[in-house]
Amino acid sequence: MKIVYQNSKEKKAIKKAMQGNRIAQKWIFDQYAPKMLSVCRSYVSPLEKAEELLLDGFFKAFTKIRQYKERGSFEGWLRRIIVHEALSYLRKQPDFLVLDETLEGSALDMPSEFHNSFSAEDIQRHIDKLPVLYRTVFVMFGVEGYSHAEISKTLKIPINTSKSYLLRARKKLQEGLTQKTYSKNGTGSIR
Repeated sequence: MKIVYQNSKEKKAIKKAMQGNRIAQKWIFDQYAPKMLSVCRSYVSPLEKAEELLLDGFFKAFTKIRQYKERGSFEGWLRRIIVHEALSYLRKQPDFLVLDETLEGSALDMPSEFHNSFSAEDIQRHIDKLPVLYRTVFVMFGVEGYSHAEISKTLKIPINTSKSYLLRARKKLQEGLTQKTYSKNGTGSIR
């Protein structure tokens, strides 16, 4: 079991928010909104849609805040709600079509030169260009730390399809970043 320490201000705000105190809810929102917007933005673009999901997620969190039992970090509890809100939205989209795909091989690793060559905005722009399911699996696995079994259960897809989508997402991301590097350097090589 992981022991999580909450600061006393956060603990008091959570208790007051459980009683419906709007000032406490605003304090919690102000503390966590930037991080949770980043989570939403990982799954959804444009920014306006991510902001809408953020507000929906916080609304859901505040209506269910009495279910938080202090068995883990409040941030982790809130993050799960936000992720589920984003996934619920994505499942309703017409381009969220699941195909049972398997692809042999292992996921591509990005060359070490890539890690310091791009800003977070560059990488996010390329992630946004991925097909919805590829992007969703990529973010769930690479950013949120879900296992393929958890992704399979959450998205209701076979485990091998999850692995295939991750592999394809990484490959497309690598191709997009490689093209950007080529055009930036003008040399046809990665520097």
